[in-house]
Amino acid sequence: MIGDLRGAGSLQSTLEVFESEVIKNPVTGAEVHPGILLPEGIVVKRADLGRSKVFRVSRGVEMDHSGQYTAVGPFEYLYP
Repeated sequence: MIGDLRGAGSLQSTLEVFESEVIKNPVTGAEVHPGILLPEGIVVKRADLGRSKVFRVSRGVEMDHSGQYTAVGPFEYLYP
C-alpha cells in the first residue's frame, strides 16, 4: 500500500470534512485493495484506490462526494 486510506481530517482552506476508507466487497464484507499503475504518469504513476466515507465542501461551492472513489499516491509537480 502506498498511502493510508483510513484517514480523517479537516482542511480549513477549502475542504470542510474528508474521511476515507478501504473498499469492501459488498457481498462478503472483506476488504479489497485495488490499485492503479500508470507508467506514463498522468497525475501519479502508482496509486492505491479507496472510497470516501465523508467528503464535503461548502466554501464557495457546495459539493458532497461521500461514498465515491478516492486515490492516494505520491506525486511531484515541477515548474519549468
